[in-house]
Amino acid sequence: MTNYILGFGISGAIAAFYLDEFKVISKPIKFSRFPLGPQYIYDTPETRSLFEDLEIPIKTRTVKAGYLVNGKIQPPNKEILSKYHYFIRGTLHDEKWLQEHLRWKFEVIDYPFADVVAKIYQVTADRIIEDEIISIDLEHKRLLGIFDEYEYKKLICTIPLPELSTLAGIKTKLRWKPIIVNLQNQKDVGVDIYSVDFDYVYLMGRQPYRITKLIEPYVVAEYTTKDVPRALCTKIIPYGKIIEGKAPDLSEFDVYLVGRFARWDKNYKVHDAIRDVKKLEEAL
Repeated sequence: MTNYILGFGISGAIAAFYLDEFKVISKPIKFSRFPLGPQYIYDTPETRSLFEDLEIPIKTRTVKAGYLVNGKIQPPNKEILSKYHYFIRGTLHDEKWLQEHLRWKFEVIDYPFADVVAKIYQVTADRIIEDEIISIDLEHKRLLGIFDEYEYKKLICTIPLPELSTLAGIKTKLRWKPIIVNLQNQKDVGVDIYSVDFDYVYLMGRQPYRITKLIEPYVVAEYTTKDVPRALCTKIIPYGKIIEGKAPDLSEFDVYLVGRFARWDKNYKVHDAIRDVKKLEEAL
């Protein structure tokens, strides 16, 4: 029996890097020109330790969170955040989310997260198996892939919980809201991102979206509405926005969930994945 990590996004990569006794099973890995995933790698003790372990020089920058309301950029407040949360999720916000987003200024590590994954890929490639899992038997600890079958001792799942639930036949009540991703000319955004104090801007209007990446002269915009012309769309993400639901405890089957969508926690960050993986490293 072998230990496996299912999925090789940012959380799967972190798990693979620290848990060298685990092999990885992943669909073919593609590094996109405008990678999707975390908007920022927050400057925390956990993320700093990862960069130091990867021998990547740490360069930080300050991000200011702003919302474009009636043509003017404003720092976050409870009223704006309540409206924004309802726009993108259709529900009232929770206190943890509110407190996190009331910060209008924070430090991030200025390094593309996809490059972190690529760096980890270089040192873990010999442990990565390219296959797509089509069924999971929790009782007998077996994974059925398109190309092979796998019997696991310990399994770390970083794939989205709805996908895991389908593969393993787990009954869960999860709600999410798909998002549509498209490239947009920076000039069409209406705000020159780096000419103002705020470079993280939410638009409040009929078509609310957020700027997630800047690739001159484009920005990557994530829409949470169906009104975006399909001609502008580059990808529709089925698990774009977590609304509600609860991840089950699968430790009795030696299955451990790591990552935002695996844990089904909208407040989950990269440093949480690092913390969880290091706890597993000690426990396992």
